[in-house]
Amino acid sequence: MKNKLLSIIISCFYIFILFCFLFLVSCGHSDGIKTPNTVIDLEIVGVHVMPQVEAHPLFVSEEFSLNVTVRNSGTESSGMYYLKLHITEVSSGFIHPIGTFLKDPIPPGEVHTVYSRTDLTVNNPGLYMMYVEIIPIKWEDANLDSNITNEEFNVVLY
Repeated sequence: MKNKLLSIIISCFYIFILFCFLFLVSCGHSDGIKTPNTVIDLEIVGVHVMPQVEAHPLFVSEEFSLNVTVRNSGTESSGMYYLKLHITEVSSGFIHPIGTFLKDPIPPGEVHTVYSRTDLTVNNPGLYMMYVEIIPIKWEDANLDSNITNEEFNVVLY
């Protein structure tokens, strides 16, 4: 009688362990299964419009540099995405397109310079806005507010 009772207790213990394992797997707490808490969050962390000479204003028709930096603040690698760039002349509303570029995924926690150019120019003095947008391709970003930014810069006559 004691052996049979012990056998039943051991069987119940193994069934309990099996149910715990199945529960953990169904909740995503097993290797190879994504948990509901995984997110992709690309954010534009830097838009730098710089004259060719430091501490020098941007002059009309003079080349200047643009660097765009993006960080994946999420827990999962991003997919491919488009980086859209244009310059808006604030006084007229005229848009000068730079382009839309296909970009590679960014692993979680990494910061990448995703665009760099040194030969941009504008032809009129005034206030300008550098528009930068991240457009996900077949994935959802956890925080769309950090996917668009506008950086102001001023251009002066000589």
